[in-house]
Amino acid sequence: AISSHLLLECIGHLANLARLTLHALATNIMLYSIAETCTKLQVLDISFSSEVTDLGLLYLSGGAADVKGKGRQLFSAVVL
Repeated sequence: AISSHLLLECIGHLANLARLTLHALATNIMLYSIAETCTKLQVLDISFSSEVTDLGLLYLSGGAADVKGKGRQLFSAVVL
């Protein structure tokens, strides 16, 4: 199994990613990194990710102050 730290580091280098599935793996910190880095992402599946809260979803939508307007405004699909 891949560690959360290694996965988070990898996400930071995936700017051209279009689809990402993180079943039961996603965290708020990962969603922040995804919002900052993966600007071409169209589909994100974070189903069964119990560590994701409203804050993580705010990061994705660009609604959290920490994102500073750089978050994704719209995905084709986000699966919870």
